[in-house]
Amino acid sequence: MATVDDDVLVEAASLGGNLGAVGLVALLERAHEADAPGVSRAVVDAYVSELGDSMDADALRSEVGERLTNSPRWVTEGALYEVANGRVSRFPREWHDELDAGSGLVAFVRVLGADRDGEGVPLELLVAAAATLGGRGEAETRDAVESLTADGVLARADESVRVAESS
Repeated sequence: MATVDDDVLVEAASLGGNLGAVGLVALLERAHEADAPGVSRAVVDAYVSELGDSMDADALRSEVGERLTNSPRWVTEGALYEVANGRVSRFPREWHDELDAGSGLVAFVRVLGADRDGEGVPLELLVAAAATLGGRGEAETRDAVESLTADGVLARADESVRVAESS
């Protein structure tokens, strides 16, 4: 059985019914060092088993399966992605392949935006992807977005971000 981190378990349990499958996978991806994209299904299952007292474990397992897609590209906010054999992520394989800690924030906006048909990248999605795929902190990412927007590199509209047309 996979090892469960007590601090992560407490955080997940505190969210209770508000956590859901996507939230659980997102939490586990940020919390567990990975030698491959995503988090193993065994790790997800270990947490679901431990969380059984605070939520419906069978429903959570079922939700993981229902939301899982093998698409290498972005499908929707509520999807989970099969990114490697037995590994699942909140983000598609293509994003894992193209982005990492060395990728600049503009690269994140370009890659994420390529799958969004010109709609721009929701700021919260950008912050989550930068944390999971790039190891960036939330405040660091938000500050960088503000700075790059002030410099004319990024453009903001409502709660979305895109690369400025002049860039």
